[in-house]
Amino acid sequence: MCHRLQLRLGLALSRLARLSLALLGIVLALSISSWSYEERSDVQQPPKLSVITVCPEGPPACQFRQIQDAINAAPEGSSTTDYIPPAKIIVAPGIYEENLVIFKSVILQGAGRDQVILRPRPGGGSETIAIVTVVGNIAPVYLEISGFTFQQASDRGGAVGINLVGQFWHSFIHENRFQNSIAGIRLTYSASVIIHDNLFEGGEFGGSGITIVDSFLNIKVIENTFLNLRKYLGSVAGIGIYASRGRFSKGSDIILANNNLRNISGYGIIVYDSVGVKIRGNTVESALIGIMVYDFSEAVSIENNWVRGQLAHGISISYSSAVINGNLIEENQGHGIEIWKGEMERAPAVELLQNQIFRNMQFGIWSERVEYVTACRYNQLKENKAGDYATGPITEPQPSPELKQKCEGK
Repeated sequence: MCHRLQLRLGLALSRLARLSLALLGIVLALSISSWSYEERSDVQQPPKLSVITVCPEGPPACQFRQIQDAINAAPEGSSTTDYIPPAKIIVAPGIYEENLVIFKSVILQGAGRDQVILRPRPGGGSETIAIVTVVGNIAPVYLEISGFTFQQASDRGGAVGINLVGQFWHSFIHENRFQNSIAGIRLTYSASVIIHDNLFEGGEFGGSGITIVDSFLNIKVIENTFLNLRKYLGSVAGIGIYASRGRFSKGSDIILANNNLRNISGYGIIVYDSVGVKIRGNTVESALIGIMVYDFSEAVSIENNWVRGQLAHGISISYSSAVINGNLIEENQGHGIEIWKGEMERAPAVELLQNQIFRNMQFGIWSERVEYVTACRYNQLKENKAGDYATGPITEPQPSPELKQKCEGK
């Protein structure tokens, strides 16, 4: 009996010893693994962000005197096989006269739009397209531009503030000022661009704010301000979207939201031959026409905007399809909403839902024909000087009981 007890005790102690050695081995292995990871030099670490400085004095106060030299010195950026973070180029306060070309990933950060002024190079002439030209690349290009005033000194040279061409990756343009530009920002055949919190101001040689041409997929124009845009000759628009029909069934996927547009000699917002545009939450005051959609545009939604005090009409739709929902349209010198086909082959198709249309100098709603209004529900119309509903030729609109019946069911 005593012998068996001793044997069991011995086995138990043996197992305890083996377990202790195993635990000790695990602890040592973890310690060695941790030590070897921290100490090994062949472990690939994330690349660090390059910072390049620019100032009017140049070296030794900073690395470069010219912004273009800093761009040229920046790493090439991402390739199809590797990722390199974009260089951050920090620009000190001052006035810079350059025409920049950007062809790689960069973060271009000015000290603030009240402190850094970027103008076209003197003598650039009419061949100068823009102050900044961004040319897309096969490899992913990340672009961010903030903290500058882009300023034109005359109508010659540097016609556009920032010109993006074929830029398909991620571009962010924010907290800048654009003064006296033919167009502050122009996008051509581009995608994945966000433009927010910028100020667009007119001047003697001023013009449009943002022009978007043949662009598609994830373009957002949000919370920008457009003031006093006008030009002696030529068409002016706060935001203009042209020939942007997209590459997919839903269209171009362009969103214009919460922008403030005032005192514009042409159109506040214009959509021309485009598909898949959402216009929502904007304020448009004192333009010629507040919002215009025409030339076979489709899938355009105009929602929850305040359209007030235009020199002509609040919203104009011609030979296009649109949903106009939840807008306040008031005190415009023309019609609150006009819908017409003219001599074009395609008839417009417009839904009017839950709009407030008050105190316009002509009719609240004028549609060339009743059938151009495909749905009309829950709108409020009052105190429109010529009346609430009208149809007939553009030169002689007449009060329309038929349109009233369609909209109010009375």
